[in-house]
Amino acid sequence: MIQHGFTPDGFNISTIVPLVKNKRKSKNGFKNYRDIFRYSLIKTFDLVILDKCGDCLTTDNLQYGFKRKSSTSDCMFALTETVNYFKKWYKLIRTYAGRQ
Repeated sequence: MIQHGFTPDGFNISTIVPLVKNKRKSKNGFKNYRDIFRYSLIKTFDLVILDKCGDCLTTDNLQYGFKRKSSTSDCMFALTETVNYFKKWYKLIRTYAGRQ
């Protein structure tokens, strides 16, 4: 798999279990559920590779997923802060340009 960059179809199959986020809220709406992937061969393969070769592997500082002590939540935070930064500067530039 590593050499050819190909994963068999069976590796992508997993069991999805809906988990209620807040038991006090309605259980009828999909927004009150979180999907948990219980079993996946590819996830098991990833964990084995990280366990055996994790010290040898390097990633870019901008990679958030599939990296120890990092998550896609970190990525969402970085994206949100970047968008807010540029929205603020866009308003300042627009305000300054309007004065001339």
